[in-house]
Amino acid sequence: MSFQYAQRGSLSIWLVPLMLALLIMLVGVLQHGQMQRQSWTRQITVDHLALSAGVLLAREMNILAMTNRALLANQLVVSQLIGIASWFEMLRTSTTRTATISAWVPGLNAVTRQIALIVRQSQQPVEQLVRAGIIMQKAITTALSSMQTLVRASFAVMIPATLTDIAKLHTSEPFEFDILHSPTLLPFPLLWWSFIRPRHTGNDDSALLTRMQASMDPFSQHRTYSWFDFFALKIIKTGGTEVTVDKRGRWHWQGLDTLSLHLRAFWSWQELPWGEGARQQQRIDKVERDAFGKSRHYNPRAVSWALSTQRTIQSGQRIYYFDRPQLATEKAPSVFVRSGSAVAKAGIRFYRPQSLFARSDNRLEKANLFNPFWEGQLQSLTQLDRQLLLRQDALEDNQR
Repeated sequence: MSFQYAQRGSLSIWLVPLMLALLIMLVGVLQHGQMQRQSWTRQITVDHLALSAGVLLAREMNILAMTNRALLANQLVVSQLIGIASWFEMLRTSTTRTATISAWVPGLNAVTRQIALIVRQSQQPVEQLVRAGIIMQKAITTALSSMQTLVRASFAVMIPATLTDIAKLHTSEPFEFDILHSPTLLPFPLLWWSFIRPRHTGNDDSALLTRMQASMDPFSQHRTYSWFDFFALKIIKTGGTEVTVDKRGRWHWQGLDTLSLHLRAFWSWQELPWGEGARQQQRIDKVERDAFGKSRHYNPRAVSWALSTQRTIQSGQRIYYFDRPQLATEKAPSVFVRSGSAVAKAGIRFYRPQSLFARSDNRLEKANLFNPFWEGQLQSLTQLDRQLLLRQDALEDNQR
């Protein structure tokens, strides 16, 4: 019996080192798992922060795009108001002459005289409403331009604060991180502010003017058509609204409308002006052949009469906005979010889904700041990004 007890004791002595070794291995595995879990949590948190930064940058771009479109729409309203004023002046002159010519026709003279009186009495209230509308549109334009500046400043402050709040939702421990620009590692938002710069209609190479001319409605583009055409008599109505830019970059809208009778006399046509009107924000000195709905081509004499009686309604305005010529997403500065060894990169892209917002010409739309189709996305680190990050790590180690 004593031999058996001695044998059991010797086995238990040999099991102690083995159990100790297993315990040490278990503790090591648990510590490694804890470190791995912390590393994964840190990387996931950094990924979420970077993606959130990209989404916020895209939202800023979308707000700028919508306000830029609002600026164009606001100017379109001004062009319509000027067009209405010139069209109404043409209506007044044409009805007045109609009443004068028909004064000797019994029955008809009372009708034409009453119509002319109503139009003449309505002209002043209409022009007052037009003036008030233009003043209101100027105030709206100024407010939109100021709003863009405030949006840029507010997003620069909001993005770091928002990322801090998001980090608190991922971990209860203090989470320190840096927001940098790719690929220069400059602090945010230095490159972002320099990428989208403020512009105005005096230094943008007529970029906004080109978009405005392409966005004009049919009423503003041309109001030219034939009212009557039979053998030796034609009645042609012409008109349109144009915009000119002075040396200070201010936009001035000009409206011109004419109505003429054309009588055929042997081998030529003779024009008899019947109505004309011109209202503008800057005096119309010269009318090109294709301007104002080709008014000078069809009714040259009525155009001369309209220019001699033109009237100014308010003045023009210089438009301030944010844009970048030849905007390319691959040149847009991305954002690094870095916390320790965990790094994530995010940026923006322009994507217009054809299934939801199809273009009439079915063409692929390039990136621009006039359509709100920007979205944020995570991006892969390039070789240059890795080299810059390693170099920064080395500098930080040397400073320590």
